[in-house]
Amino acid sequence: MRAIAKSSLLQSSIRMFIIAACIILGGFIAIYENRSNAKIIAKEYFQCYLRSDFKEMYKYVDIEETDNVNYEMFKKKLKNEKTQVTFADYTVSKAVKKKGFSLVTVSYTNGYTNKKEKLSIKLVKKRVANSIFPKWKVLLDDSIVENVEFKTVSGENFMLDGKKLTPNDSVTEKDDSGNEIKYDIYKIDKIFSGAHDCYLDSTYTESTFKKKIEKDGEIIDLKNESRTLKDEYNQGLEKDINDFIVAFFNAQKDKSGYKSVSGYFSDGAQQALKNEYKKVRKILYKKDFETDIDSSLYVIDSFDLSDVKTHIINFNSKGELGLIARCSYSFSVKSDTSKDDLNFSSYVSEYEGSYDCDFNLRVQYDENNKKYIVTSIEITNNEK
Repeated sequence: MRAIAKSSLLQSSIRMFIIAACIILGGFIAIYENRSNAKIIAKEYFQCYLRSDFKEMYKYVDIEETDNVNYEMFKKKLKNEKTQVTFADYTVSKAVKKKGFSLVTVSYTNGYTNKKEKLSIKLVKKRVANSIFPKWKVLLDDSIVENVEFKTVSGENFMLDGKKLTPNDSVTEKDDSGNEIKYDIYKIDKIFSGAHDCYLDSTYTESTFKKKIEKDGEIIDLKNESRTLKDEYNQGLEKDINDFIVAFFNAQKDKSGYKSVSGYFSDGAQQALKNEYKKVRKILYKKDFETDIDSSLYVIDSFDLSDVKTHIINFNSKGELGLIARCSYSFSVKSDTSKDDLNFSSYVSEYEGSYDCDFNLRVQYDENNKKYIVTSIEITNNEK
């Protein structure tokens, strides 16, 4: 009897063990089936996005981290994107098998635009450490661009998303005037697509702006990004340029010649000054240039010059600032009655004019004399 009782107890224990094992196994299977459903994983990932739980989102992604592809950059990208969209409602599609991944589509209404939009979530099964079963991971390949280059003028420091970069290469090119300019090249292997914070810093200038990166192999030229002068140089530049332009037009009015303003220019820019001075003189004293008489028969009767507005354009590797000084001037001209010329009466004529004027300049700061020197000049006059 005892043997029968022991046998019955053993069988009962085995049955209980089998039942417990089945329950546990069933639980594992249920968990696996749940976690093996790409739609469920995509929905959880998207719900993290809705509540801005970027740290939890990052646990779902399949990513190989670099200096520019990491959690901080991931969070920054998504934060920027969320400023452009609100989700009034959404639906999550079933997973569709594609070559190498499964695709889940989230359809929603953008509350800002009231338009229907879609978000594609790619998933792939991956074996991960400390897990019996493979897990669905979100692929970010559509959000990452590769082999991007930034080009800046040598002599400027470049920061991308708050990190100072070291140039990988340099090239020398000619500008529109034929001058050789050296540029630094910064190469980025991988980076998230979208807008990135950029900062340029040189001896005189600085510039903060955003740059959008959208495709592989993109070359982003920063030489024409707007620069602002640092405070310690700003007032001096505006004063020096204003003083030069006033002196330039005063020399035209009193006919003292281009040499009277040559002190504002470098030695290499004297010929350019002479050419541009003559260009403006032909506007102010056009009647003189229409005659064969060598002497000047006309004088400026009235002259008005607007305030000069200076705009920084760029900075080059020679330490020169490129800028446009913009102004307007109007004038009237009369015959010079002090001239005693037998043929003078044939040329007596009064006229007036009004022009918008751009001084396209390159300037360099002279540390010894604490002032800016013009190294290049080209003047554009547009009649109003």
